[in-house]
Amino acid sequence: LLQTAGPDEIKTYYQTHPDEFIPSTRFRLDRLDISVGEELPIKYKDETRFTPTLAKSFVALLQRKLIATPERSAQDALFRAFVKKYSTSKTLKATEGRMMTPLGRDLFVKTELDPSDLDALESLSDTSAISDVYIRSMQPLTYSILRLNEKIPGSPPDFEQTADIISRRIEDEKYRAARRTIFD
Repeated sequence: LLQTAGPDEIKTYYQTHPDEFIPSTRFRLDRLDISVGEELPIKYKDETRFTPTLAKSFVALLQRKLIATPERSAQDALFRAFVKKYSTSKTLKATEGRMMTPLGRDLFVKTELDPSDLDALESLSDTSAISDVYIRSMQPLTYSILRLNEKIPGSPPDFEQTADIISRRIEDEKYRAARRTIFD
């Protein structure tokens, strides 16, 4: 009943199923969150907490400054300083705005992102790595911007890296087909 997969069969499978082995594109992202109701870190008129207008305007200010700063290291320094001073997210403050997965990785695939972050990421173009201001959460009302640091496209592994996986897959298919023939 055990049927093995031959080298030609494995090679043919690899060549006819090219998309099966390409990992997803991964993204390294920064984000700034400012939540309404959180304490203002600076003196601003008579306000002591972020109002909806203030939260949105502070996030928009960073967005404008980032767009006006073309040099990458200056942009990084600006983003880190802004997050350190104004972000209301303790997690983002601890990482200087770098987004991390729950497992502590700083590379995301799209399926790991919150829907609002995914929408912001998908709104980016090849010419703009900084999103528009968006509402990330309604409770508490949180305004955010997303910055794309790096996009790593998935590339197919070479044949040797996938040969064992393909061999097992073919053998499993042959085994299932043989069982169906015997028991059906």
